[in-house]
Amino acid sequence: MRELRQLVDAARRLRDAGEPFLISTVVAVQGSAYRGCGARMLSSAERWVAGSVSGGCLERDVLRKGFWHTREARAALVTYDETNQERGGTGCQGQVELLIERAPAAEQGSAERRARCEPLALAERCLRDETSAAVATVFRSRRAAVEPGDRLAFIQDERLSSFDAPLLEHELALALNSAREHSGGAELTRGFVSADGDVAALLEIIAAPPHLFVFGAGHDSAALVTLAEALGLSVTVCAEQPLDPVARDRFRGQARLLVGSAREAAATLERCAQPLAVVMAHHYERDRAALAALAQSRARYVGVLGPALRTERMLSDLVECGALDAAASDALKQARLYAPAGLDLGSRTPPEVALSILAELQSVLRGTSAQSLRQKSRPIHD
Repeated sequence: MRELRQLVDAARRLRDAGEPFLISTVVAVQGSAYRGCGARMLSSAERWVAGSVSGGCLERDVLRKGFWHTREARAALVTYDETNQERGGTGCQGQVELLIERAPAAEQGSAERRARCEPLALAERCLRDETSAAVATVFRSRRAAVEPGDRLAFIQDERLSSFDAPLLEHELALALNSAREHSGGAELTRGFVSADGDVAALLEIIAAPPHLFVFGAGHDSAALVTLAEALGLSVTVCAEQPLDPVARDRFRGQARLLVGSAREAAATLERCAQPLAVVMAHHYERDRAALAALAQSRARYVGVLGPALRTERMLSDLVECGALDAAASDALKQARLYAPAGLDLGSRTPPEVALSILAELQSVLRGTSAQSLRQKSRPIHD
């Protein structure tokens, strides 16, 4: 999530400066690899700029040969084969295919169609508007009308394409719709091969980073905000009262501050693409009001600090006073409520508690078990 922001910002700086650069993307992997499909790096003629496609080995080769690979075409597919166990290289013993592209020099003329559906340009819009995009990038083609680097993309109400091949566009559109439905609004990558086998593409769902709403502005909230932003989440701190100068300084330059009722904060949360929430005001009535507002929200994760019995009591109070019906309370507990919030990491200090909560949140977002990797029977990179 954080890497996406860094890539978007770096691409914008390079474009504004008029500096030519390469976008290298992992488009296919066989066996084990350090990075999966969709991983990207930016590099200029002289330096690495942002992102990564391996543990360092492939980056060095792209820096040496990337502009040479793309000397005759705007995009080149390069294969790195480390399946020979006796070789050094990436140390992953897998095969990685990298699509290396020269970034469109300007969003005008013949480059405009390519530039508008380039994934980092789409990602910039996703970050700005808190929306998602679906994009298919061709990396192998035996059709004269379709080249590596050609794309079909959908964002909001727009359909963008850099090539003219109606039958392929229709096939890709169906595949992108399927990927979007499967993603559940989160980021996703998968491979695609056309029915005739002539075209291979990488399908990506680019999603705005999750938006974490922190209900509470104490010193432990500051630790959670700092770590959440380091991971690339958007963060809003919700407080019912204006913060004093000391409390404001805890979040200066980091999270957005939202002062108002829990119900007003929940209304703002509803407008976000991937809302998440943690209740940690350490004030029974305020936490209860936040829980009532979040019970009817779209928040995928509702974490509550404190003992489980305290949260049960708050929910019982809300049902008893009619602020929440029993069915809604049960649905919240079964699907989205994490109380106490966090994984059992033996956390004691605020930064440790923040790590525990965000580790659990990451597991929820990725749909994983949060178990130790050594307990997995399957490869860690599918």
